[in-house]
Amino acid sequence: MKPAAEMMLELLGKPSSEAKGEDVVTFPGLMPCVSNVSARPFKNREELKDLLARQCVETVHWHESIQYLDREEKVRRWIGIGPGKVGRNLVGKEVGMKGAVKGGGVWGISDPREVESVMRGLEATAQAEDED
Repeated sequence: MKPAAEMMLELLGKPSSEAKGEDVVTFPGLMPCVSNVSARPFKNREELKDLLARQCVETVHWHESIQYLDREEKVRRWIGIGPGKVGRNLVGKEVGMKGAVKGGGVWGISDPREVESVMRGLEATAQAEDED
């Protein structure tokens, strides 16, 4: 995987013709993003590039990332995107959510047609949380 990490660094360092000379990776983004390597949000553009490349060869700290989001960022609504339920079930088990947290929950999107119903569910739980 080391060649993949080297290629990732090279690609992330090249300007995009569509971005008119700007880096392919922009920072800050629209929302914080947690690194698989550090289990913490990226701090700046250089760290983002470095950690994205390092995740090709280093251990993924998924468990620590979920704990950080749960305990420090107080995330209460989670969305799993993709087929299967393993990730959703693991998050639910990890953060103790089996529908017991008012305003919280774990949703899954495995088909684009499910997006609308998930968005309605997220809105309903946000309203329930606001009522408290």
